[in-house]
Amino acid sequence: MRILFTTTPLSGHFHPLVPFAHALRDAGHEVAVASPSALAGAVSQLGLRHVPAGLDRDLADVFPQLRPVSGRLAATEQEVFAGLWPRHMVPDVLATPRPGRPT
Repeated sequence: MRILFTTTPLSGHFHPLVPFAHALRDAGHEVAVASPSALAGAVSQLGLRHVPAGLDRDLADVFPQLRPVSGRLAATEQEVFAGLWPRHMVPDVLATPRPGRPT
């Protein structure tokens, strides 16, 4: 089976996935991790294949609503993790070539 994990380039989001990815890989599955390129080195260093997906810049550079206002973000966590991140990752994930399917 081919399995694609997706994650933000934040270590607290990526590292909890690693034991699952290794277990699946060790069980004979083909495993890859889709994330912004900033995480490519960490993914490769842990013996997993990296698939570039998402923005390679700080989201606050792209979305002003992520800049702190009075010590708080103008955007909620839900807006960031269920809206802004996926909006920029999903097109790249969907464009990832899949063996056996037309490209």
